[in-house]
Amino acid sequence: MANKGMIDPSLQQFVMKEQQRQRFNHLVHELTEKCWDKCVDKPSNKLDSRTSNCLGNCVERFLDTANFVNNRTMSNARSPSSGFPQDSEMTLD
Repeated sequence: MANKGMIDPSLQQFVMKEQQRQRFNHLVHELTEKCWDKCVDKPSNKLDSRTSNCLGNCVERFLDTANFVNNRTMSNARSPSSGFPQDSEMTLD
């Protein structure tokens, strides 16, 4: 009989991958919506150079900002005053 307190590692890994996939899909959707609204005045068959440059810059800024926020969140989560356990304190009992 399996111990009720134990979590199947393969199930835990599957859930983590699905959460990552969901975050990625949300990020792509948000990125598409924001950059489209900012850069595309009138949809057509081709992107003009201004729209193309705007979309490229928008994507770069959005990803830079997302990375900055993610890194800052991880840094704050690992700081001793955050209340989150440090890597050396984490256990999967």
